[in-house]
Amino acid sequence: MAEILLRELSNADIDWMTSVGTQTQIPQGTTILKPYERPDAFHILLDGELSLMGTGQDGQPSKKIATLVSGDAFGESTLFNAPLPIEVRAEQDVRLFSITQSQLSSKLAQDTTFSGHFYRAIALILSDRLRKIYAAPDQLRFSSNQAVKEAMFVFGELRDSDVDWLMAVGQIQQYSAPDDFLVQAGRPVEALYIVLSGQFSVFVFDGDHNPNPFAVCFECPYETANTMNLVTNISKGEMAGTIAFLDFSPHLFSIKTSEDAMVLRVPRPQLAAKLLQDMSFSSRFHRIVCLQLLDLLQTSMGHLGLVNIDTNIDEGILGDEIDMDSLQQVSKGAARFNWMLKQLGTIS
Repeated sequence: MAEILLRELSNADIDWMTSVGTQTQIPQGTTILKPYERPDAFHILLDGELSLMGTGQDGQPSKKIATLVSGDAFGESTLFNAPLPIEVRAEQDVRLFSITQSQLSSKLAQDTTFSGHFYRAIALILSDRLRKIYAAPDQLRFSSNQAVKEAMFVFGELRDSDVDWLMAVGQIQQYSAPDDFLVQAGRPVEALYIVLSGQFSVFVFDGDHNPNPFAVCFECPYETANTMNLVTNISKGEMAGTIAFLDFSPHLFSIKTSEDAMVLRVPRPQLAAKLLQDMSFSSRFHRIVCLQLLDLLQTSMGHLGLVNIDTNIDEGILGDEIDMDSLQQVSKGAARFNWMLKQLGTIS
């Protein structure tokens, strides 16, 4: 993960960050971020080592989730109103580079090029964090009763012109239950899928079966499905396949129907070109990916036995006290999504 920021940010991005950021020495044993605390800054670890600790529930002890080393970042959740049950603790003397939440939020709102680069980098960091969690699934406990979530916040992040473009290049596809695969473990993801109706389920391999992606690629998906566990569900308004647009790393998850469903399929080549050519769209798209990854990270905390496994995205992303801006964002997203369904002819 250490090279992600250097790879994704431009010299102009780094020049701005160095002009407003500050460096701080933190002694060993210091708790830098408490569980569910809203960070007041975005931090990059320059030297030393930090531990990400998940808070145990019902008397369970805290659990180490990941180790952060030089080049890693944390505190991104402050940009999404999504505090997590994670403690950040200094395992040795560390040196941090920090940018305040207000400075970063202002820059992201004013500079779409920086915003596109930054949100993509954060999405890659969150994706890497999740890959590490699911690479050791023996730590996880799974639930067979995952809550269905509406995700109108996704369309609240988009503009009307974005939806017009998605409809222009996308194609409607029908999927029949049960067990019709949308994405197969180990296989390339060739499109972005926007769920128009129905529901899909996301599965990962259990602790006794964690094969390499190349081997999985050439196996029968219905046979490997028997060694996979349900992680979460994807319902209407949500996007599937977004993580595949971050990098080409092989994945070990499958997505398949749990009921009859319909999607808008946006081919990968067209979307990849759009993300390169339109930085404003790229910023909004990668912010949506960050939101979805944060929700999945919160779900993963449940699989680790650290939070209620049925935590809803409205509680995780919007918080316990839903402000008027968040309500308006969700309402706007619902209206935009319903308008798209009418334009596509899927509802009257």
